[in-house]
Amino acid sequence: MYTTDEHDNRYDIEMQVADHHNLAQRVRYYQAMNVLDAYDKGANYHDANNSYVIFICCFDPFQRGAQFYSVNKHLNEFPDYRVLDGATDIYLNATSPRHEVPPRLQTLLDLVAHRGSGQTDEFGVKLKKKIAAVKHNKEWRADFMRLSLYEMDREYELREAKRRGMEKGIRQAVKENHLKLINGLIGLGYSKQEVIDFLTTYMHTAVTEAE
Repeated sequence: MYTTDEHDNRYDIEMQVADHHNLAQRVRYYQAMNVLDAYDKGANYHDANNSYVIFICCFDPFQRGAQFYSVNKHLNEFPDYRVLDGATDIYLNATSPRHEVPPRLQTLLDLVAHRGSGQTDEFGVKLKKKIAAVKHNKEWRADFMRLSLYEMDREYELREAKRRGMEKGIRQAVKENHLKLINGLIGLGYSKQEVIDFLTTYMHTAVTEAE
């Protein structure tokens, strides 16, 4: 989920179920995307708003036992001195039994982790009603299934191609999944130019190939 607040601070909120041991690198990528969006053409650097990348994880991302981790820059020679560049990385460990976050966020993490605690408050009741409504929305379920199948197909094909050491197979799997993705974007109403922009920006596809 990508959103902004009333001060135009930017928030990118992601879910991560499995630990692929590349979370910090992924967060750096999302921060870069937030920053590019924050700087309007010709704007002063001081006018850039804060950027937050928040990962809700179904595992402990740093294996330190905490429920809440936040990352900001600091000087290596003076660890207590923070460099205020406006970027903050936040990692939430939904599996932790600790209660280190505000009550409503705790309720959300409890729901993610399928825990019973904290879900009887008003916020928890609203969340569960929303989840139930979404699960019974046929259009959403169809989109979700298509995306889930795409992800599973992509992971399977790439894993098999890598296992066999077939570079050609990897390229073919990527091409086929790009076609699946394009069909999915068209089905969701994306225009041709929007699809091309998506492929070049987020999939790092060359413009000629995207076209």
